[in-house]
Amino acid sequence: MYLVLADVVWPALFLLDRIAAIPVILIGLAIEASLFRHFFQITWRHAFSAACIINVVSTLAGILILPAWGWYWEYSVAARNHSNGWGTFNPLTWAETCLMAWLLTNVVESVPLRLVVGPQKNLLRSLLLANLLSVGVAYLSLSFLPPQHDPWQVYEWADDLMLPLQ
Repeated sequence: MYLVLADVVWPALFLLDRIAAIPVILIGLAIEASLFRHFFQITWRHAFSAACIINVVSTLAGILILPAWGWYWEYSVAARNHSNGWGTFNPLTWAETCLMAWLLTNVVESVPLRLVVGPQKNLLRSLLLANLLSVGVAYLSLSFLPPQHDPWQVYEWADDLMLPLQ
């Protein structure tokens, strides 16, 4: 969805588009609930509720933060790479995008998780592992199922919203 609305695309938008995909969300929730149940010794219902709550918070924050960070990276840090002949979709930018998605997700989800499950000995370890696997699923899905966006569909969709000029 985010790719359809953008005039300029960078890796963070591709990753955000995939993180927000229903199959990736469901796999991520299953991974996180399983790890929370294992690490915290809580019921499946409590573990799944915790995973859902922290992911709602993370999604709301991530919709703004991840694309903004990706834009910042492209126009400040990665600008040096362009002088070396590297384009936007280079290995360094992809690695940084995944790392930032993982770190930002952990920062955003740590407070709500602590509120939902209470203070836990393995809270940070479980969150780091759960988010590493969840972001990894989103990233790997880009390799196995690359986005199939037709750029001309954007214009057909936009034409329906345009008022006729007279």
